[in-house]
Amino acid sequence: MDREHAVAVLRKVIAYCPAMKLNDDSRQAWAEALADANFQDSLDAVAVIGAKPLDPGEQLWIQPGHILAEVRRIRARRLDDFDVATLTGAPADVDDYLAWRRATNRAIADGHRSGLPQIEDSRHQVSADFIRELRARSRGQLPGKDIPS
Repeated sequence: MDREHAVAVLRKVIAYCPAMKLNDDSRQAWAEALADANFQDSLDAVAVIGAKPLDPGEQLWIQPGHILAEVRRIRARRLDDFDVATLTGAPADVDDYLAWRRATNRAIADGHRSGLPQIEDSRHQVSADFIRELRARSRGQLPGKDIPS
């Protein structure tokens, strides 16, 4: 993220934490700390952190490290919520597969799920619904159905 975006994140932090100060040093420090973070994910992270309840008398302070940790959680949650078994187009070569998988994981974590090639229910023997059901059964999370032991 560039300095301008980092300052926008810092301004949102200050909106949640009015006691924090904005100056040239803080602008530069935040730009350095958030250089590798995604802008929208950082804004979302500030909202998540800022919405956490505080005990009476406590004052909220949000640091760049808090934002980076929340951004990691946001990205990890996207990966956890995506059923990779529904993807198609994996290369057979091991090196190509690893590169494909890294790129796919990065796209999912970045929130770009819609452009990925996925199984279409009507065009494959094993449907995406069946794969989801198998995953749910393996986790014991099949809603509305009893799974025999």
